[in-house]
Amino acid sequence: EQLTLSMPSMKGSALYSIFSITGELVASGNINSTTTTLAVDALSQGMYQLKVVNGNDCVTRSFMKK
Repeated sequence: EQLTLSMPSMKGSALYSIFSITGELVASGNINSTTTTLAVDALSQGMYQLKVVNGNDCVTRSFMKK
């Protein structure tokens, strides 16, 4: 299973973090493209929060792994 991120206004590289519903960091890494696909098959079923930091910009989104 994959999660596709589209960030057309991204400049340079960004850092991403995925947190479980309890706040535990479960994945993190660098993003170097305005469209990126992250593999999430290793995650258990449930709700997660994705945080992307690009310079002074920070975006947080929730997603559900089925």
